[in-house]
Amino acid sequence: MSTLWAALIAASGEEARADFVQMAREGEALSLALGSAIPGASAQTLSTSSTRAEWDAWTDRYDAAIPMVRGMPLSVLFAGCSGWDPRADRIISALTTSTPPTWAALRTSAAGRAIPPAVGVSFDWFASFDEANERGNELQQLASRAHRAWWGECLTRYAVGQRPPGPPAPRPSLPPAPRPPTTLARGGGGGLGVALLLAIVAYARRRRGRR
Repeated sequence: MSTLWAALIAASGEEARADFVQMAREGEALSLALGSAIPGASAQTLSTSSTRAEWDAWTDRYDAAIPMVRGMPLSVLFAGCSGWDPRADRIISALTTSTPPTWAALRTSAAGRAIPPAVGVSFDWFASFDEANERGNELQQLASRAHRAWWGECLTRYAVGQRPPGPPAPRPSLPPAPRPPTTLARGGGGGLGVALLLAIVAYARRRRGRR
């Protein structure tokens, strides 16, 4: 499925690719904070002009590395990017069948758990980013809900106790891409290509579900 992600990203418009770059960098930083090692070129080398081959290599490495540290899956990480509607994704569906804690509740939980400083930096970024998404369109709100559900589970891995202080280690990152108000999918290049790719994704998932 990581190859299909690379194809979807490559077929997206520049604004959507900026979103993908942003989330790839933050997902990789979170994975490293959780103790993963992602060999090869960092997501910091990705840009809106990166080729499909570069995205293919990175998504493959990320997909292989995160299970060992229970990192954020690609479908959760990229939820809401490029107008992709993730509601049929089984991981998203499992995370959002119930209402996850609010970001305010998650902030309280994070403050009362002994989470590593680097994980705390990632949590703070997602909380700030997604609080703005909650005032966005339907897919942006769904992305925030999926991220809230994932963080709600992640925080329970850590013992109750005061959150250790730690400097907010700076990470190179693109600023959030402008997000024009829409009702569902965002505009972008390669609309037909994206639609075809999403059909392939859905077909592949149905086949996998029958096994």
